[in-house]
Amino acid sequence: MGGVAIGTMALICVMSVLNGFEKMIGDSFSNFDPDLKIVASKGISIDTDNPAIAKAKRQFSKNLIWSEVIEQDGLVATDDKQMPVKIKGIDEAYNQVNDLEDIIWSGNATFGAKIYDNPEGIMGISLAQTLAVSTDGYDNISIYVPKNRKVNLSRPDANFTKESLICVGIFYSEQAEYDDKYIIMPISTVRAAYQFDNSYINAYELKIRNGNPAKIQSKLSQALGNDFKVLNRREQKADFYKISQIEKWSTFMILSFIMLIATFNIIGSMSMIIIEKKNDIQVFNHIGATGKMIKNIFRTEGIMIAITGAIVGLVLGIIAILLQQEFGFLKINSSFASIPYPVQLKTTDLFIVVGTILLMGYLAAEITVHKIKFAK
Repeated sequence: MGGVAIGTMALICVMSVLNGFEKMIGDSFSNFDPDLKIVASKGISIDTDNPAIAKAKRQFSKNLIWSEVIEQDGLVATDDKQMPVKIKGIDEAYNQVNDLEDIIWSGNATFGAKIYDNPEGIMGISLAQTLAVSTDGYDNISIYVPKNRKVNLSRPDANFTKESLICVGIFYSEQAEYDDKYIIMPISTVRAAYQFDNSYINAYELKIRNGNPAKIQSKLSQALGNDFKVLNRREQKADFYKISQIEKWSTFMILSFIMLIATFNIIGSMSMIIIEKKNDIQVFNHIGATGKMIKNIFRTEGIMIAITGAIVGLVLGIIAILLQQEFGFLKINSSFASIPYPVQLKTTDLFIVVGTILLMGYLAAEITVHKIKFAK
C-alpha cells in the first residue's frame, strides 16, 4: 500500500508542476499577445479595405478594440554588432489592446520624441543588451529592411533600405521569443520602409471590452467568413501548448510505468497471504464455498489495497500542492531571481491518476487470484 500511495502522490505532484509551468508561461504570453488575433487564411497579408472587415468592425464596435499590425523580418546593426530581428509595426490603438506599458523596462511605451527626425523603436531587453544600446538616444543604430522589388545580385547592398534608429524604450516580456529579436515601431514608419501601401497589414490584434470571449470569437469568425482565421491566445501559441501537453503526458506514461512496477508489491503481498491461508482456502472449499466466491474475497482485498493507497496518496499529494501554493517551499534558483515552483491542481488530472492506479490494482489482484488452487 505504501508504494501505491507514494506513486500516486508523485504522479499528482509532477502533473501539477507541469500544469503550473504551462500556466506561468501562458500568463507571460498575455503581456504581449492579444485576446484575439485575425490573420488571413491564405497568405500573410490583409487588405484593410476588405468589406468583411468593415462590416465586422461595425458589428462588434462595442465589444472589441481593433489594432492594425505589421510584422516583417529585418536586420539591426550598431558600430560592431548586428542581429536579424522581427520588426513589428503598431498603430495608436495598440496600447489599448496589449498592455505594452506594463512590460516597459526602460524608456517609454509611446513614440513621438522625433530625436533628430530618425525613426523610433522599442526593443526587447535581450536584443538591447546584445547590441549594447540604451534609451539615451546617443547610440549609433541602423536598421536594414529588404526592398519590395527584384534582387540585385551585382550590388547586394542595393537590395536593402537603410535607416537610422533611435531606441526610445526597452521592454521585458519574460519570453525569449520576443525579448531576443523584436523591435516595435510605428506602423506608418514600417509601411514606408517596406514600401507597403496604406491598406496593407499582416494581422488585426483585438482587445475584448466586454462579452464572453468564446462566443465573440465564434460570432466574429462567422462574420468574417472563410478568408480569415480568428485565433484566441491559446491558438496563437498552438505549438507551445502542443509541446507542453506532449511533455506532460509523456511524463505521466513514464511515471505510470514505474507505478506498474510498484503494483507488483500488491501481487507479492497477496501471494504471501494466499500461501499463508492455503489451509483455510481448502477448508472453505470443502464446506461449500465456490471457487468464484473465494477468488472474489482475495480480488476484493487486492482492490482495497489499491484504493487505500490511492486515497492516501491523493490526500498527501493535494496537501503538498496546497502547501507549495501557499508557502512556496520549493524554489527555482537562477542568476536573476528565486521563485517558487509553480503548481496548479486540475480535477481531470486527479481522476485520471486515481483511475490509472485503480486499474493497475485490479489487474494485479486479477493476476494473483488465478494462483489459487482448490481441492479436487
